[in-house]
This record gives sequence, C-alpha cells and structure tokens, in this order.
Amino acid sequence: NVASAVAEAVKKIADVVIEVLISSKQITLPGLTGDITYNVPDIQATAVRLSDSKILGQSASAEIVSRSQRPVQYLNVYEVAEATALVLMEDMLLNAK
Repeated sequence: NVASAVAEAVKKIADVVIEVLISSKQITLPGLTGDITYNVPDIQATAVRLSDSKILGQSASAEIVSRSQRPVQYLNVYEVAEATALVLMEDMLLNAK
C-alpha cells in the first residue's frame, strides 16, 4: 500500500505533520446597488502527532474572517493564511501536555 509506505517514511523524519486544506468560499454582502459577492479564502489546518495520531491543534480561517476588523473585501489570502497559522500554533500551545 503506497499510503502506508509514505506514512512510514514520514514517521522516520518527522514527529508532527500539518495538514492544510485550502479553498475559497463566496460571501454575499449588501451593496449600494444590490448584493455583492466576494471570494474569501477558506483555510483549515490540523497538526497531528505521528506516533499516536493525536490532534495537537486545529484552526480555520472562517473564525478569523468573522472576527476581523477589516471588511472581507480587503482581506487577502496571505493575511488569512498567516492568521490561520498563528491560531494553529496558539491552539497547539494551549493543548500541550
């Protein structure tokens, strides 16, 4: 099985893997002349310890976008990705035992 061979090879060089899923979603907001649809980055990140498959932390850009002080039309993928990574690191730190 190729997947298990890859998993075994990764275990030899890493303790933790980070899975990042990236897509976009559309958000529709009211505008002066009607509704306007914006594409917003949708990023989910999960850190998993390989030795026992324990999830060490998770983050999702949806939370970050909803809490942002900036309007969604001004958010770019780089800012959202950076904020998602920082939230993942914070979640890993809070879940560390």
